[in-house]
Amino acid sequence: MFKKIRGYIVDVIDAARSGEIERIDSIDLGDAYKWKIAFHFQDMTSPSIINVFKHDALAGYLDDPRTDDMEFSELYREIIRRNTDGASVFDIGNSVWEKNVGVYKCSIVGFEFNFSRVDVVKAFSETAEDDWKGKKGYEPYWHIVLDGAGKPAKAVFRRMPGVPDGFEFNTTDAMDVLEKLGYEVVNTRAGADGLALIGTWDGAEGDVEYVTTEKQHPCHKHS
Repeated sequence: MFKKIRGYIVDVIDAARSGEIERIDSIDLGDAYKWKIAFHFQDMTSPSIINVFKHDALAGYLDDPRTDDMEFSELYREIIRRNTDGASVFDIGNSVWEKNVGVYKCSIVGFEFNFSRVDVVKAFSETAEDDWKGKKGYEPYWHIVLDGAGKPAKAVFRRMPGVPDGFEFNTTDAMDVLEKLGYEVVNTRAGADGLALIGTWDGAEGDVEYVTTEKQHPCHKHS
């Protein structure tokens, strides 16, 4: 089984590097997993995949009922084709998530928050090593990944607007919010295979694993 899965991963990487992303549609791996791998191994000088790995989000961005039955590769091609202003794949990905996600209202240990992806980008840029250096437990190891760099999710969350000084919350709370807003959170201390992300952001220690929990998020869309 391991050799079989490893073969699929190699096929995904080969297709991504060659730009033949249509080959990936039929490879028998989970959609999110294989397209994350493909995203990281594509030629970033001529990208064909953005950093969004949910079919509904991609189709929703195009706002065309015909996209519901399109393959991932077709959706990626069309989204890239429509963005002719020179935006990076990360900027395009943000646009896709902003259209689908918008603003979320979150309740954490009795406090109410409203967060957007713009808030995350700003908080990430303001988070420095002193915000997590010397922290005990798992806090320094669960990273939010943004534009190829990683910083501890809990440290970034403390910088989010409206989060009071000394606010007590756990790592899972921060992960839930960031994931619900469409960001990737990874365990940089794990020993998982994680081929797609090895060495792709600052401070990662060896292999990583993706967060694939089925837990319920504390966020709800703000209407």
